[in-house]
Amino acid sequence: MEAQLQQVWKGLEDAVAAFRTNPKDPNVQAFFEQFRALPNIIQVAEFVLERTLTHMVQWHCLRAISDAIIQRWDTLSLADIMQALQFTVQFINKEAVKLTNQAETIIIQAMLIIASACKRGWLDPSSLKDSPSSLELKGALHATVIGFLSNESPQSKILAMKLITTLIEEFSSSSKTSTKINMPWEFHIEAFNTFEQTALLQFFQMASSTLNTIMQRIDQVLIDPVLKRLFKETIAVLANCLSWPFGQGSQAILGFSWSRSSAISLSGEWRQVIVDTPHILELFFRVFKLVKAESDSTTSHVKNALVCLANIGESSFTQGLGHRVQYLAFFSAQLRPFMAGAMTGSEFYSIGQIVEVFVMNIPVGAFATAVSEEFQQLCTALYEFSEKTLRLYSRDVDNQTRVGDSFNMILNAWVSLVQSEQCPQYAVEGAVRFFDLYVTARLARAREELLEDEERTDDNGYAIVDREYYSDELESISKLGRCASLNAITQLGMKISVCINHIREYLSSQGGVNFSIEEVWEELHWLILFSGFLLTDDARGETPSLPTELIMPSAALDQHLAQGGSDPLVALSEAIFTLVQWLNQELVTHAENAHNLRQAARAANQSPPNIPPKRWSALIAEDLLWYSARWARYYLLIPPNEANSINPVRASILARFGAGTQSALEICNFLFQTAWLNLIYWGGESSCQYEACEVLSSIASRRLPSAVYEQCAAFQVLIDTHVRDGTILFGLDPHIQRRLMKCLCLMEIGQNEIDRATYIATVLQPVENRWAQVAQLYSQPAETTTARKQTMKLLERCRGVVQACSRDTWRPIYAFTKRLFRLWLQCIKVFDVDADLVLSVLKLVSDCTEKLMDWLSDENEVNEFLEELMHFFRVCDDNKLGRFQRPRDGGRRNRQVDALEDEKEKELYEILRTLEIISDSPSLKAAEATSFGLHMIFACITSDMLNYSEIESQYFRIASNLFHRHTGRLYLLDDNLFLLLVTSFEFALTQGKEKAERKAFESLQKLAEYLFQPPADAQPLSAAKRSALPRFVEIILRYLLFEDGFKFDMVDLASSAFLSLICLEKDSYHTVVRSLIAQQHPSIQGRLNQYFDSLLHEIELSTSKENQRKFRDKMRAFLAAARGILGRK
Repeated sequence: MEAQLQQVWKGLEDAVAAFRTNPKDPNVQAFFEQFRALPNIIQVAEFVLERTLTHMVQWHCLRAISDAIIQRWDTLSLADIMQALQFTVQFINKEAVKLTNQAETIIIQAMLIIASACKRGWLDPSSLKDSPSSLELKGALHATVIGFLSNESPQSKILAMKLITTLIEEFSSSSKTSTKINMPWEFHIEAFNTFEQTALLQFFQMASSTLNTIMQRIDQVLIDPVLKRLFKETIAVLANCLSWPFGQGSQAILGFSWSRSSAISLSGEWRQVIVDTPHILELFFRVFKLVKAESDSTTSHVKNALVCLANIGESSFTQGLGHRVQYLAFFSAQLRPFMAGAMTGSEFYSIGQIVEVFVMNIPVGAFATAVSEEFQQLCTALYEFSEKTLRLYSRDVDNQTRVGDSFNMILNAWVSLVQSEQCPQYAVEGAVRFFDLYVTARLARAREELLEDEERTDDNGYAIVDREYYSDELESISKLGRCASLNAITQLGMKISVCINHIREYLSSQGGVNFSIEEVWEELHWLILFSGFLLTDDARGETPSLPTELIMPSAALDQHLAQGGSDPLVALSEAIFTLVQWLNQELVTHAENAHNLRQAARAANQSPPNIPPKRWSALIAEDLLWYSARWARYYLLIPPNEANSINPVRASILARFGAGTQSALEICNFLFQTAWLNLIYWGGESSCQYEACEVLSSIASRRLPSAVYEQCAAFQVLIDTHVRDGTILFGLDPHIQRRLMKCLCLMEIGQNEIDRATYIATVLQPVENRWAQVAQLYSQPAETTTARKQTMKLLERCRGVVQACSRDTWRPIYAFTKRLFRLWLQCIKVFDVDADLVLSVLKLVSDCTEKLMDWLSDENEVNEFLEELMHFFRVCDDNKLGRFQRPRDGGRRNRQVDALEDEKEKELYEILRTLEIISDSPSLKAAEATSFGLHMIFACITSDMLNYSEIESQYFRIASNLFHRHTGRLYLLDDNLFLLLVTSFEFALTQGKEKAERKAFESLQKLAEYLFQPPADAQPLSAAKRSALPRFVEIILRYLLFEDGFKFDMVDLASSAFLSLICLEKDSYHTVVRSLIAQQHPSIQGRLNQYFDSLLHEIELSTSKENQRKFRDKMRAFLAAARGILGRK
């Protein structure tokens, strides 16, 4: 026996040596697999571990023991497992004397054996054998930790802390992220909850006691590397305990995001240990004082622990609000000295996180009343800390990113504070002072960056767009400004007025000016951003609401107006619109001058002149358009107050911007004019043109009455002069054209559906006219290039129209689409040599299909559209898409590709997208169209193509729709196409693609059920089609038993499909089972046979829901046992 063990040991040593030479050697990997599959692997591994000195050999042995305990759990006795755990503890003690990284890796692997065995036996449901008692395992676990801690050796205590950390990680995660225990989710959730309620608190108390002992000799700890290591490991345990997602087991185990920012709810003994005494809180602040200046994991752990202690929720304080305030006051007193003493960027970052969570958790009203002196001191400390953070942030010193994060945390704290009910006035005043301080610092920083003359880029190397890059920061600081909106808006207005005066002087001067216009532009840039964020919230959304703090009447404002002052919000808006008006005038003047220069040069037969650049900054133009769009979404034609309005808009705002006022109508007309002027005259500045489209989009989002459009002369100019004759449309980049067409179609013109349809037809008419002109160009070889360019632009416009239309405008789109089909088909042969055109056509087809299949309600209209679509596909198949009949070369097999790389793949995706849309319709014509479309691209659906995630997703949705919605029409499919679909299910089940696996199981179940109990009027499937199913009995069975990393949440779907196949192919099932058992090691064949017999015991050959439920329950028990003895994870 020992000779055999020696031989295995030698083979393992040789395999490890070979692995170091060639890690990809298949023979080496096969040996490791055979080693782990040995029937007596635990005894063999222990024998080797007692003798080898090779770390990698030790690692493989420990992994083999861990896998064997988990996978063969139901075949092991209590004595087997307890002996393995005892051996593991002895091995850990032996290795602990080695303070090397390799030894630490081996120790952690050994600890995983203890952790996984304890978890597996904690709530053991097995009834197949005398399973270990959970009480005995818990006792063994507790004794192991106590044994390590009771040893006076620091190394032993370090092992205790590492073991606790390993246990916390094991119990807080699922089989996907931990040791892959093959148990259902419910087991992991129950183990999580039980561990939280029993063991976690004990471990926390052990660690806190150890930390107390360490702190008594802290001077020695800081110079002794072993004690310092123990110090770090103990803190890590305490932080992990406090960071445990209390009461959120389901979210943590199932992989859902659970929020650490939500208040922690403690119960029972946890409450007594944490909140009833100040000991733990005081202990962590003492530790934080020692490590706050460092930037290692220990500082992070202590900071995380304090964040958790700052975030204890109201439900944890059973003695009432007074108890909670007392706890928070003690926390505040401990925190304030750290805020005052922060020096480095890392300190600001750590303290900022604690401050943010702590302030957001304060019940401000009760806190300020009960401990007013402490609250005032906290507000003072917060302002001083904010000032220091801003100073450091503005200087870009000591790691900008961390200081920037700290600054945003402080902003969040201020916003939470001042938005609380019963916030004292002195706290609000502090927030307002900080707002003014920030504006001043940001403007100063902008001037410094201008002097640096370097383009600012983000982490990916892209130029920074300030309003996007700093959006969170700007939104937070603007909320502070609204606390005293009168002062904040007035200050911004005054600063903008200074800029206006400088710009007036600059525009009127013929020579130089005594100031830097670049500085003026930069300062104005930030002032516009401040104004936009201050006056509005996030500009997206269907029905944005006006910021309450800015629009409601107030005593201070009434007094200001009574003294002859103007409404600051109105004044600020009009100041910025003055700049927009100047911009418009400059654009027109520049265009006229350029035209005159060209005319003069042409008359003198001279070369085209050099046109001087615009005097306005393109960045400021973009900012002004962005502001106009954001402002219009909120303030354009505000409806009047209702009698019972909760948040009435003050009269001074309604008088200027309210619906029904002439001034508001003039602003609307002004915005239309601004949009089309900037669309026309900012050629080459697509960002400005895009923001001009956003102005139109904002106007459309206000859902204005049709009469408003009729009264706006600028809108009529836009439609009559620049849209109908193509002045704007045909001079823009394609994506801007699409955006413009979408904006125009979103405007609700007309009193009814007929008027809306007429308006849409008006917008479409110049596009359709141009289509007809372009189609004629294709007959002239010399004009082909011009025709292609114009076709691309037309396609983009059409996509914009289609994307913008709604249910009440589908009829003109439907008619337009049918006519365009005809025009496209005239040009189809030319498209074959232009991949960009092909792709654009297919994108538009899928857009049209998506809209029309959703809007068309009459079956005849649906069938008519599908017939048009099939005709389009036929012509494409005959003339253009012939290359799809040639399969793509290999090279991507077994690799998931997220991005489509060339035009062919993108075209295939668009065709699949169209087919997926129509396959979702239950009509016969939809089944025919889907079948035809799939047949057209038949040869292109290869395993390489399915490695593209986007193509794979669309393809399997089509297959699922066919097998679910059109099961009775599968006879329409060509045999080869049917076999392709079914074969792709095999691909899905062997490639680990979870979404595809689900579709495959669902489709196979539906098909098998249909064939097992076909309807009376069912059309029979051909013999070739039926022959594809029997082999899936073996495919699914092998998937269930042998797939590595098998996900137990797939059991229900797989079981239902498998039962349906068994009902249909019972003989095939028994043949497969006999063959599979015969292929296994003789020592496990008998037990496998018992498992298979129990699987079908009392299971009927029926696909009823009750029978499926029984079979799923049996399958779970079967897999836990069978996969274990087969050595699969």
